Amino acid sequence: MSVVVIVEPSALEREALEMKLRREGYDTLSTQNGRDAIALLPEAIPDVILLDASTPWQHGAEASARPASGLDTLERMRHDPRWRSIPVVVLGDAADPSDLRRAADLHAADFLLKSGLTWADLLSRVRYYAGPHASPAHAHPRPHGAREHASRFAHDGPDDDDSPRPPTN
Repeated sequence: MSVVVIVEPSALEREALEMKLRREGYDTLSTQNGRDAIALLPEAIPDVILLDASTPWQHGAEASARPASGLDTLERMRHDPRWRSIPVVVLGDAADPSDLRRAADLHAADFLLKSGLTWADLLSRVRYYAGPHASPAHAHPRPHGAREHASRFAHDGPDDDDSPRPPTN
């Protein structure tokens, strides 16, 4: 079974993604910060990682001492040969175009705008990178930079259109 790691600071968003992905047959691991995400990787090398660009490195009192974003987590992953080939789909806001450039520089597999992203669009990307029969040892292609998708991220319910859509380039 394919494994998806979710790195999302919002408990509500994280739990919704876990529920929907499990319903689709994916195993999920999730965390609220980058430090814990890196710690999860040796447990089960995922087929794809969904990483919120605004995710802090850690929570609590130490977070203010080390302000870092989800893209800093991605950078740490790319420096470790064990995690370089894992496709990372960065979820970000349109407010900061520098996030898109940095994600591309760090070889993110994709960059999706949260504002306007639908569940069907996100599921399509997960299926594209994880596939129904992908294994952690599968060599994932790494595109030459992130692609921006202006979709609608609504808190879709279980009856929304979950049909797969081909990825857009």
